[in-house]
Amino acid sequence: MPDDSLIKTEEYGDIARKFNYFKNKMEQYLPGFEGITGTARVVDGTLAELTITIHSEFNSTAELIQFIQYGATIIPEYFPEDYQLNLYVYSVDRPQAIYVQRGNGENFIHIFRD
Repeated sequence: MPDDSLIKTEEYGDIARKFNYFKNKMEQYLPGFEGITGTARVVDGTLAELTITIHSEFNSTAELIQFIQYGATIIPEYFPEDYQLNLYVYSVDRPQAIYVQRGNGENFIHIFRD
C-alpha cells in the first residue's frame, strides 16, 4: 500500500480503506491465515496496478480453490475493474494460486499443482 504520506490524500486513502475492507472479509472467511499485504503501483497519480499477497496453509486443494474463488467474487465489491489486480496465494514454501483481474480484459484463476 502507499506510504503514510500518500494515504492522507483522499484517492489513496480510499484505496487503503477498500484494501482493509477486503482484508477483513478474507480474514472472516478463513480465520487464522498468516498474512495479507497489498502493494499499489501508481502512475501519474492514478492507480495502475494493485497486487495482494496472502500467505496461508490449506488442508486440501478444495479448500484452496474455495478460498481463491471467494476472493475473486468479492474483489469487484471493493476494487474497480479499470486497472490490473493480482491476487497471489502462497504457502510457506511455494505459490499455490493466482487470480488476475485485467484492466478492461479477461480475468483468470490458476491453481498450481502440488
